Amino acid sequence: MVKNKPPAIQRSISELSSRISSISPSKRIIQEREESNNQNGVDEPWYVKYAPKKLEEVAIHKKKLQDVCQILESMLKSSTYGIDDGPRILLMTGPSGCSKSTTTYKLAEELVPKYRGSGFQMLRSDRKGSHVVEFVETDNFQEFLVEAKYLRGPNLSVVLIEDLPNIFHTDTRHAFQKSLLEWLYSPEVGSPPLVICITECSLGNENSQGFGVDYNFTAESVLGREILAHPKLARIKFNPINTTLMKKHLRSKCQENRKLLIQNGKWNSKDLVIDQLASTTGDIRSAIANLQYWATSSVEVPLDTREESLTYFHTIGKILHGSRECDDNEMINQLTFNSKSHLANDNFRLGLLENYSLVNGGQVPLSNVCEIVDSLSQSDSMGMNSESIEFALRKVRNQLGSVTKTHTSNKANFPREWKIRQLQLEFQVDSEDYTNVDFYKYHQVRTKRDLQLYYTHYGPLIRSRRNYKRNSLNYYIENLNPNAQSVVTSQNMDVLQVDPNIDHLERIGGPIKSVEEQQELVTNDDSENWRKNSLDQMKQKRDHKLSQLLALHTENEAEEEMEDFDEPIVDSEAEDDDDSSLYDLLSQRHPEINESLSDSDLEDL
Repeated sequence: MVKNKPPAIQRSISELSSRISSISPSKRIIQEREESNNQNGVDEPWYVKYAPKKLEEVAIHKKKLQDVCQILESMLKSSTYGIDDGPRILLMTGPSGCSKSTTTYKLAEELVPKYRGSGFQMLRSDRKGSHVVEFVETDNFQEFLVEAKYLRGPNLSVVLIEDLPNIFHTDTRHAFQKSLLEWLYSPEVGSPPLVICITECSLGNENSQGFGVDYNFTAESVLGREILAHPKLARIKFNPINTTLMKKHLRSKCQENRKLLIQNGKWNSKDLVIDQLASTTGDIRSAIANLQYWATSSVEVPLDTREESLTYFHTIGKILHGSRECDDNEMINQLTFNSKSHLANDNFRLGLLENYSLVNGGQVPLSNVCEIVDSLSQSDSMGMNSESIEFALRKVRNQLGSVTKTHTSNKANFPREWKIRQLQLEFQVDSEDYTNVDFYKYHQVRTKRDLQLYYTHYGPLIRSRRNYKRNSLNYYIENLNPNAQSVVTSQNMDVLQVDPNIDHLERIGGPIKSVEEQQELVTNDDSENWRKNSLDQMKQKRDHKLSQLLALHTENEAEEEMEDFDEPIVDSEAEDDDDSSLYDLLSQRHPEINESLSDSDLEDL
């Protein structure tokens, strides 16, 4: 019986290249521009009307543009000539409105036609002008990457991933990361350039106690350390648009709308408004939209601009190294309002403790150091509440403000607390292993306090020496004649029974060592994966050793039962005096006192 099969979904390369999402700002600008051609231009948003038409108009630092152009061109060369010299993925990260996707589109318009035409002819005329193929959120990401591999040669295009799949779902995020790893490790050469744009931001979860994608949308939480550390991935970090560049673009918009500003009586106050917008936001679209609202309405001041999203290290840096031009109280008020997810995490105070000594190259007076440490301790004792954290921020900011800057500050470090937690978990497994050996082999019970105070040093040291004595005794016995071997062996059974395969001869938790600094943000996924691999191996060794101990314990119990069975039955009336006195002691019977004893004899009792 032949069953009807559903028709297979087939996509052509031209169809794939034309699937451009309307969600991202750059594509939305293009669509809005096309839709507004038949409408009155007065109502058209300025960020659409004055969107960059060529690369020179993009709001980006020249050095940053040069870096992106160099990497993207090397990727296009690798795809065109079938070599594997350049990166396979270009990752661009930064806050919203810092020209990440716009730079990609404008560079693709200039570079793709140059390499697409190298010895090739276009297969379809409608492919002209389509230089970027972008992933649509509703599509299957793995299928998209499989099809995107054919976008080379005459169909060469830049593959752009800006609208990510549902990475907040754990399985979807892991599948997304797996697909990218397959792209990086693929044996094929000549893959098209793959560009990933991630707008980093904090999602405002005040109850977070770690760094994960649910409350910190960053490259570390989205991609993971394995992808970020791959040599075939190049990362470029974008900063918010600086004040000088922002003012330049806002002034150009005012010049192009000079008549409108004069008509509304706002031409003379434009500089003040531009300065205000440039100093409060690094988002070019948000600034232009607010400038348009001010210019076309009756308000005297623009709306509140979108606050720039701050990463963990950026927030730490504003407290420790932030400019003193703005008021400290205003800056801290903005941080406590806009960076609640970072401040609510206990790691933030650890970050201040880890990095305050990096200010001024470590040249901080001892009096200031004491005040900073005391304030962090007081804040920690007050618990996790907004008042305690704000107290620490203001105190640290105030103390560092009196330090004269004569040296360059070093790069911030991630708090090492997550590594300490890892060592604590390893100690727990190690101590369980040690307890198992003591209980099943030596019939002794050790408390965790005993393990921490005594047996992490003296116990392993004694066992190590016993093991050395056992090895020396074995070497001595091997050189004796057979008769003497049996005699010496029977006399030293307590030494020879030490089993180095079962006894724990090292310090519990391993030797004391320093915890190295970490200059990368460690997310929950990375920490769990790293901890899982290490702890799983330790647990497997512990369980294997426990099975050996249980077998040895069962064997010893069987031997003891046989010995008890062979012993003669002893009459209870024939017990010696010691047993009788022990019985009296346990039954709390008072011994009979001989009244004929002297006072001195009674005192001895």
